[in-house]
Amino acid sequence: MTALWESQLESISTQTLNYQSFIGGVEQNLQQLITEVKEISFTGLPQTNTPRKLTKRRRRRSTNKAKA
Repeated sequence: MTALWESQLESISTQTLNYQSFIGGVEQNLQQLITEVKEISFTGLPQTNTPRKLTKRRRRRSTNKAKA
């Protein structure tokens, strides 16, 4: 799927494909994936009682100092 999208994006950049055609295909693929996921039973997955906390990742400060 990614290779197809890359090819289509290249076609958009060379103006041989318009954006609406590309995004229409992406929307159709997304709807199909959503439909498929709705049909999956997740009852076999383990249950957890504690919610996961969502936190931002902190950037590490660089310890390398520029040499003069």
